[in-house]
Amino acid sequence: MASPFTPAPSRQQRSPDEVEDIILRKILLITLTPPSSPNPAVAYLELTAAELLSESRPLLALRDNAERILISRLSIPDPPANSPPPFAFLAAAFRRAADEARKITTIRDSGLQARLRASIAHTRGLILSYARMVASNPTIFPSPPNAPNPAAELLIFLLAEASDSLDPTPAPGALPPPGFLDELLGNEAIEPVMGELYEHLRQRVEKVSALGDFQRPLRVLRRLVGFPSCAKALVQHPKWIPKNQTMFIGEGRAMELSSMLGAFFHVSAIPDREVASHPDVGQQCFSSLRPADLMSSFATIKSVMNSLQDGLRDVLLVLLKNLDTRDKVLEYLAEMINKNVGRSGMQVDPLKCASSGTFVNLSAVMLRLCEPFLDQMESKKGKIDVKYLPAKEREERLRVFHQSENVVRFDMKLANEDVGMLAFTSEQISAPLLLPEMVERVASMLNYFLLQLAGPQRKSLTVKDPEKYEFKPKQLLKQIVTIYVHIARGDKEAIFPAAISKDGRSYNEQLFASAGNILWKIGVDPQIIQEFTQLAGKAKAAASEAMDAEAILGDIPDEFLDPIQYTLMEDPVILPLSRVTIDRPVIVRHLLSDSTDPFSRSHLTQDMLLPDTDLKLRIQEFVRSQQFRARPAADSEMGEPDGAADMVE
Repeated sequence: MASPFTPAPSRQQRSPDEVEDIILRKILLITLTPPSSPNPAVAYLELTAAELLSESRPLLALRDNAERILISRLSIPDPPANSPPPFAFLAAAFRRAADEARKITTIRDSGLQARLRASIAHTRGLILSYARMVASNPTIFPSPPNAPNPAAELLIFLLAEASDSLDPTPAPGALPPPGFLDELLGNEAIEPVMGELYEHLRQRVEKVSALGDFQRPLRVLRRLVGFPSCAKALVQHPKWIPKNQTMFIGEGRAMELSSMLGAFFHVSAIPDREVASHPDVGQQCFSSLRPADLMSSFATIKSVMNSLQDGLRDVLLVLLKNLDTRDKVLEYLAEMINKNVGRSGMQVDPLKCASSGTFVNLSAVMLRLCEPFLDQMESKKGKIDVKYLPAKEREERLRVFHQSENVVRFDMKLANEDVGMLAFTSEQISAPLLLPEMVERVASMLNYFLLQLAGPQRKSLTVKDPEKYEFKPKQLLKQIVTIYVHIARGDKEAIFPAAISKDGRSYNEQLFASAGNILWKIGVDPQIIQEFTQLAGKAKAAASEAMDAEAILGDIPDEFLDPIQYTLMEDPVILPLSRVTIDRPVIVRHLLSDSTDPFSRSHLTQDMLLPDTDLKLRIQEFVRSQQFRARPAADSEMGEPDGAADMVE
């Protein structure tokens, strides 16, 4: 029996390699030897272990093979549904690395502590590098089924970190590891993922009212623009100043609805009838008319709006102080104002201009930005360089002028080529230009060009150096007239003259006479002039016939009128989803450039149109009855033939 005073056997001392191996295995949740007991969180990297053995290296996770081990850990095929996706795993590994870094501070051996600190720092750098890589390219490593997008995971971290106890909704997720976001976002390699992240952030405040959860996304935006690479990614986003224009809204409204900052500026207590925001401020704040309740509601609205406007001021101020983003911010503000110039009128079109709430916010933010220069006692007032402003304005005007020169030169060259090609095509194949859905559009286009080249305002087209800009008005006029003639030659059903005369924007008979005189002066082929003059006569006759027909038809029932052009429908069709009835040529013309229902914005193609046979028959019967009624009146106006009265007697 052992004596109670016999000392216990001492624990075997681990080597520095073994200590480092233990720490890296904890951080990366891996093992290089078959586990004695299964642990779903720890991955056995069997292939990596075999590679190390083949290289006569120990089965230890060390600094020099840390990247190989990390890649193997992330590359495990077909991860189960309950396993973390790559980005979440890397964020958790960063947290574990920080924990291990704190633990080693108790190690007395300074040499070992320095080695472990360097190994952990190296591993943490790898974790951050691969986190950026995964965020920018989510498919680079296998993910479990239905795993969230890394940009969405990153936004959850940002929103959780930006949460406040006064926010109307709880934080959307767990806080990120301390320092993770700062180190992740502070590197330019994160830029590729920022575009998607900013779009997710914009959608968070889309259609949110002053009482909604906008403050947390706004705090995230303020944090992001503090990183130079993230600020640069914001102003380079395709939606910083949207270029795409939808059919039914103007550029001003598009700036509000689609731009990256537009959704934040749209947050307001002022109702927007076209784009409703939630929660409804009117219902929540003004359902009670008690004075005390009203005063409380006004105070709440004032407080949240001040918070919004201060936050937007801070965002813009950071971007304006950054030399890489300043010009883009000034361009955005200029575009927002210029594209909403319609708000200066007595009547504001809500589909063309941004909402009142947006412009109240924009005005308040602009005033906040100007405050340092408005206070006479403010020291920054003297920092305004008056000479800088005219110089910058002149520089900008020169830049715009030269840019416009290049655009005009390119557009004119392209116009000459396009018109020349149309002149050639119309001679060889005129049938497509005479289709019901095309003929009126083609005629209107030609009439417009003819008005510019031969109308009363043609002298305003004087150009100082026409050759420099590829401006050839005589050649263009010849080609336009030739296109008229080519189409008329192929017009077997005589529909082209009527299409010309229907154009209320540009057509008038004097225009064609004036064009004929110019053609003689510039030496156009007499045969072309003769045929063009004959076409002008037919168009005049068609215009007269159309006026007579309109007089005969009288008041047309609304159900017979096309809802877009308000003309009598000839071939009515029903749009399948919106159930609106429209004239076939009108909707087919629309579908040539936009494959959507103009009333519901749903997908639409020609083969989906439903003929409204019953309405078509009723329209035809209406036309016949009106024509029949007009005949007796016309006969009576002509009077009875000579001798008719005597014959009756």
